[in-house]
Amino acid sequence: MAKNTSSIPLNNYLKIRSQKPSNRLSIAGITLGVAVPFTTLFIAEDTLDAIPFCCLFMLIGSVLFLIGVSNHSKWDKQMKAARERIEQEEKIPYPPTAQWPSIAAAICFVGGFVLTDLEVIFFLLGGIPGLIFLAIQAFQIHNRNQAYDTLINEMA
Repeated sequence: MAKNTSSIPLNNYLKIRSQKPSNRLSIAGITLGVAVPFTTLFIAEDTLDAIPFCCLFMLIGSVLFLIGVSNHSKWDKQMKAARERIEQEEKIPYPPTAQWPSIAAAICFVGGFVLTDLEVIFFLLGGIPGLIFLAIQAFQIHNRNQAYDTLINEMA
């Protein structure tokens, strides 16, 4: 049911959506916590001298990653609350996504892990399709969010 004037829940949703945190802290954390230490260990002539340096960067990277994930999690909770308010007050449902890709990914990962006892290659043969199914799930969620945002933009 479309309204001529923009409502408070729709404006709240648009405001929260525009405040999405960037992924820079998480990417910096992964880079500092994984890429820098491993590169340093491969380049260093004496790995024992590089270990404190690597541990420091792993600690800094972990802190940055956790801060980034915490910011995104807080924003995601606010988005979920705004969506629920729109569902209740404006009667605009948030469409569900199919769960089969995540179930298929879990089966692939577990199957690959169990079959690793036979041969290590089975973990890759289970893990790669599992990652593909997770990518399909992420694509479906992205499309759903875009469609919902378009609907909200038209109503606001």
